[in-house]
Amino acid sequence: MISKSQSTPCVGMVMLQYNRYDLTCLALDAIKKIVYDNMVVILVDNGSEDNSLEKLKKKYGDWIVYEESNHRISYCEAYNLGFKKALSLGAKYVHLTHNDSYDYSSNYLDEIVKAFESDVSIALVGTRVMSPEGHIDWGGENRAKFGIDMDTPTCGYAISKNSLEKVGYLDETLGVYFEDLDYLKRLRDEGFRTQYVDSVSYVHMGSGTIIRTNYDFHFLRMRNIFWFFKKHGRDYSMSLKFRSIFGLGWKYHLSFFFAALKKGLIFKAAFILYANLKGSIVGILFPYKKSRC
Repeated sequence: MISKSQSTPCVGMVMLQYNRYDLTCLALDAIKKIVYDNMVVILVDNGSEDNSLEKLKKKYGDWIVYEESNHRISYCEAYNLGFKKALSLGAKYVHLTHNDSYDYSSNYLDEIVKAFESDVSIALVGTRVMSPEGHIDWGGENRAKFGIDMDTPTCGYAISKNSLEKVGYLDETLGVYFEDLDYLKRLRDEGFRTQYVDSVSYVHMGSGTIIRTNYDFHFLRMRNIFWFFKKHGRDYSMSLKFRSIFGLGWKYHLSFFFAALKKGLIFKAAFILYANLKGSIVGILFPYKKSRC
């Protein structure tokens, strides 16, 4: 379960899985190849219904610490569950790990910990991300959104215990979509920094941890844009809010609507439009309620 070293900080690798046995095995086998002598692996099963959790327990035994939810909970709730477990087991750093990521550099955690230990103000560390085809998907470039600098990937990164205790956990009200931007803003508002490390990497497939349906993707993403600005709105101009809601919101999501129309998928197009309208209405009319985390 845990490899302990008196001199090496403990890192908790927290992974979420739902009904994806083969994919999760690929990710777990890749973590086994990371050379680091103080690591704990926490697998959060989000209410799987296909017997995958039982098969994973049989295959990996007590090498993994299992956290189970008997029903589906949000992405943020599930990862927070794993983060809290990791900290209770002595982790100084936790790594948000997707079950569609693999082929980590063997010294992956060494380099991440080295970055953290170099400066106490560093709260989040991310690395280079590769595509399965061998292209660089994230190479340290700034992909700013809502005026927030994003120089670290969102599909896998490490967070310090210190920042979790001071800033809190992922926002369970947002649940999923823009929770990463929210966390980056909260970190920086408290004076913390993020750090990109280019010397190590992993491969990310995409869409393994989050099961996307048209409704969830369009509804939650549109709702959360409005809720994000309700939460942080005082820090933003009306011009930036409008540009973000239009560009990252309606303009982006309507591209799916028009693509479906072009293919003659009238029902799908109508469903996409309905989900976006409902997400916008809920985001506008319903108040953002602060997460307990």
